[in-house]
Amino acid sequence: MASHKTIFLCWSGTRSKRVADGLGAALATLWASLGLDWDVEYSPQIAKGSIWFEQILVNLGRANAAIVCLTPENVDNPWMHFEAGAVAARLAQDPDGRVFPYLFRMGEYKLEGPMSQYQTTHATSEDTLRLVRDLLTDDQWQDWPPEARRLWWAELEKTLQAAEDRPLGEILPKIEVLFGRKTFNEPLDECVNQSWFARLRGAQDTHQQLKSALQELAPQCRPYVGELLEQLREAVDSYAMALELLLSPMHFDLQDDGKRSVPAGLLTACEGRRVKVKQLVSGLADPTMQPVLENAPRFHAMESFAERKALVHQFEYWLGQYEHGGARDWRMAEALKPQAANSRWELDRIAHYLARTVLDDAPPTLNEAVGWLRMEFERARASSKASHMPLYYCLGPLKKTLETIGGDSPNKLDRLLTDALADARTLLGEIVMLASAREKEDQQADPSRLKIEAASLLGLLDTLDASDHRLDSPPATNGAAPASPRPFGQHLPGSTFEQP
Repeated sequence: MASHKTIFLCWSGTRSKRVADGLGAALATLWASLGLDWDVEYSPQIAKGSIWFEQILVNLGRANAAIVCLTPENVDNPWMHFEAGAVAARLAQDPDGRVFPYLFRMGEYKLEGPMSQYQTTHATSEDTLRLVRDLLTDDQWQDWPPEARRLWWAELEKTLQAAEDRPLGEILPKIEVLFGRKTFNEPLDECVNQSWFARLRGAQDTHQQLKSALQELAPQCRPYVGELLEQLREAVDSYAMALELLLSPMHFDLQDDGKRSVPAGLLTACEGRRVKVKQLVSGLADPTMQPVLENAPRFHAMESFAERKALVHQFEYWLGQYEHGGARDWRMAEALKPQAANSRWELDRIAHYLARTVLDDAPPTLNEAVGWLRMEFERARASSKASHMPLYYCLGPLKKTLETIGGDSPNKLDRLLTDALADARTLLGEIVMLASAREKEDQQADPSRLKIEAASLLGLLDTLDASDHRLDSPPATNGAAPASPRPFGQHLPGSTFEQP
């Protein structure tokens, strides 16, 4: 049996601890699978000071190797350097002692100090497996087959991806204070003192602080936070430029309702930008607003349909890789989470619908599919300018469910023909009318893919109805001829997808 070993993991800070916990748990699982009597120990989770240092020395006395979990926010932390120095000094006395600086989301960062003498390991598949290879003997490595290595990394990658989610309060603790001034919270036409220069200066100061902080903050958070911070910086800059319009001598009379008589165009230019800033700050500060997929905020900000479609195609590519035998990575696992279906971000919901349509191990129930359809229809109906993209992709899970029902035995069909089928018929009819209204508004000559797919599903419901006459609702296509069922996403020649 291999001799006993202890691997010591150093960490400091929220994300570093998550990386250490995830990597340590993955290593412990590996040791168990290989039958190794090895331990994993961690930096003591106690306040820094004399007791902490004594505990470090005790732990290091048992360690044969150390992994120092470094992140952009802790790499310059004095305590982290102190602990890393103690690790290096202790293991230098052991001819077999190894030290591995493990860099998480640090790109091409070059280490300084005691860690610079060691070869760095990045939190990637290739580097992490090389680290494990250095810890194991040749025989132990050979006992771990390539497929097992790939699956082991896939599980660890999910944990590391979750570790990116550093609390915004740690990244930008004063963000709400930064935007707490009247410049951002008082509507322009309610400004009593009309001190336009002070308002402009407040916006410019805030923009400069954000610009200075972005380079430091971007690597310290999930990519979506960096994207939203950049959008916020651009919004503040745009707001400041709009406020410059007020610098020419202007005075607006106070009306009976207590508001200033600001010209409509000027009010719209300033207020639209001010409100956008407030919305971005609110989204950053609210943990319930975080997206499931990193690209979701970028998708939301895109103005062209082609750009949005390209991001959807990117996810479809990942989905196709898994469908044809590839490993399910963290993106697929995230998209399958229930919160993706209820996300405020359109790309999250689209990805969820696609995954539930394609993956056989995650089939939707009829009630789920109809519930999603109702939710997306209400969202689309609430605004004449709302994108129909999520509503279109929401038809995929319903189609998959209806086809399953159509292939079931008569007895099972009896049980499944519930009110949900009647609700689906009603919703599909309303969707056909909604799509027709959008076509008329946009002066589209060809039918949209949304209308074609909805009509196709109505035809599929008619087929189910013909096989079971106890579904009392009469066929209702609301003017659209029921189409023969086709694979989801396949549209008729000349059909168009509505522009969002």
